Amino acid sequence: MRTVASFIFASVFLAAPRPFDGAIIEARTTASSTLFLWEATPYVSRLAHDGISGAAGLREMEATGVAVLVKRTKGLHSRRFELRALYQKTGAVSPVYQAATFEGVERIFTMRSDARALERNAIAWTRDLRRGITPRGLVIDVTGSLPPP
Repeated sequence: MRTVASFIFASVFLAAPRPFDGAIIEARTTASSTLFLWEATPYVSRLAHDGISGAAGLREMEATGVAVLVKRTKGLHSRRFELRALYQKTGAVSPVYQAATFEGVERIFTMRSDARALERNAIAWTRDLRRGITPRGLVIDVTGSLPPP
């Protein structure tokens, strides 16, 4: 019984993504596709604060991205969905203003999925992404990187 309970707990834990943080903007919607932009600066800051970076941080972001897409696409009638995740990079602290300087915007990844596949597979995809496996039916183009912790 204890083994079964541990397995169930581990399965639920692996499938549950980190809580969402940031802003989602529906940038373009047509019958064929909908594009969302995820301004993930607060999420990336929390990852850095928690000491999570590199591949582990990217896996967390991708899993959260799938969960966000599922929530945001309910009721939309596009055939495909796309999510672009980005964050604001900061530079050195300005001696004049005593605040970090703006260094630019980092586009971390773009994920694309067919609407039906997303709806059917979201939980399994989230679990796979957290394990480092890119599931079939989900296309992820990694174009940037996370800051060091």
